[in-house]
Amino acid sequence: IGKVPLAVITNGPSDLQRFKIEVLGIESWFDAIVVSGEVGQAKQTPLSLSSPCPS
Repeated sequence: IGKVPLAVITNGPSDLQRFKIEVLGIESWFDAIVVSGEVGQAKQTPLSLSSPCPS
């Protein structure tokens, strides 16, 4: 069975969200991590939801 790509999309200040992920030690679990502030869109917008997806 092939691996299913896994991403996390989160709202909030980038430094705080990245810190939480680092402290939890879960960064390696995900193929992509998207913080809404880094893509300039709220989590509920299509751009933030599609940004971790391959083109």
